[in-house]
Amino acid sequence: MPSEQWVSLGLGATVILAAWVPTAIGRRPVSLPIVLVAFGGAVFALPWFAAPNPREYLDVTRVVTEFGVLVALLGAGIGIDRRLGWRRWSTTWRLLSVGMVASIGGISLLGWWLLDLDAATAILLGAVLAPTDPVLAGDVQVGEPVLEDQRLDDEDDVRFGLTSEAGGNDGLAFPFVHLALVVAAGSEAAEGAQLDRLVHWFGIDLVARIGVAIGTGWLFGRVLGRLVFNGAWRFPPIATERRGFVSLGVILAAYGSTELIGGYGFLAVFLAAVFLRRQRTTDEYHLVLHRFTSEIEHVVSSVLLVLFGGALLRLVGGLGWRDVAVAAGVLFVVRPLSGHLAMLASPVRGAERRAIAFFGIRGLGSVYYLAYAATIEPSRDRRMPVGTDDLWPVVTCTIVLSIAVHGATASGVMHALDRRRRRSAAGAADRVG
Repeated sequence: MPSEQWVSLGLGATVILAAWVPTAIGRRPVSLPIVLVAFGGAVFALPWFAAPNPREYLDVTRVVTEFGVLVALLGAGIGIDRRLGWRRWSTTWRLLSVGMVASIGGISLLGWWLLDLDAATAILLGAVLAPTDPVLAGDVQVGEPVLEDQRLDDEDDVRFGLTSEAGGNDGLAFPFVHLALVVAAGSEAAEGAQLDRLVHWFGIDLVARIGVAIGTGWLFGRVLGRLVFNGAWRFPPIATERRGFVSLGVILAAYGSTELIGGYGFLAVFLAAVFLRRQRTTDEYHLVLHRFTSEIEHVVSSVLLVLFGGALLRLVGGLGWRDVAVAAGVLFVVRPLSGHLAMLASPVRGAERRAIAFFGIRGLGSVYYLAYAATIEPSRDRRMPVGTDDLWPVVTCTIVLSIAVHGATASGVMHALDRRRRRSAAGAADRVG
């Protein structure tokens, strides 16, 4: 049978499996990503298939994971109902500032201590593994947009916090990836040259490029909101036709334009979706966009997870106990501690705070960042850290462990939190009554 037919059969089986598994597993301690990764491992172990090798085809790896993350970011942004505001979004600011910096620092220290990494490679490991993943976090994220104005702020803090964190930190990891590249390029430079590079990194890669992403995200959200819901000049609004594929236009336009002018496209896409959601918040077209985006995200992420499962043996070559120790440390020590640190003095307490701190799901976004660092064009100011290729086993191990542990616990934990909230709401209503 020609290879095209095998590819067609594999894609069809993946899509059907992705549609069937969620209904079949119910509340069992297993998740769709676990099943898809296992399915990919089993399929590519057959003699008729050659296992994919992301480390050999880095450019392809970077592009396909990039698209998967972009679709997930748009879906996350459109799904957030909560009104904008410093206090309403305080959980987000805490996780994106204190929590993320603490995670990068803690992971870097683990890499330096257990894996004997140099400074640049340790920083890169921290930047690659610090972001929570919007692709695999479906069980702990917000659901469909709510169209009742009085319910826009009803999202629970756990789902809102983890969704908004996953949306924001996939862009905010980029400055620290660039910091690793800058440190690698300046390792043999004079002290003054190193300082100049770090000042340039702070001003351009950290401040300016984030500022550009925020500006373009806001602009696209506002302009697209007008085109979608109000129309332009005498033309009717796009929402009239109820076409969901407009979401793909938002992704491509916001990402491409932001990257062209030097900003971080991931962050811009998420913010464009957030600001678009703030336009005509009760319009049913938000549901159309979200459902179309969710369908595309479901298909893309399912295919990527099957390929990831097929590539596991190639990615974990050379895996040792130190790599496993670092992976466990990232998920069970660094993330929970940094999450609790970020939520100090926060109104979110108890079981909800513990859930936010624990569910730092790692996924395919980490593969993208590592492939990005491995394909950087060397220059006077940027260079791939010498130990980049050695990071694949520990990064892969962390993703697999996260898929297994978080996938097995997410549904049960979230249902328990929902039951607790319903009991608290019922008790408050009885006291008022």
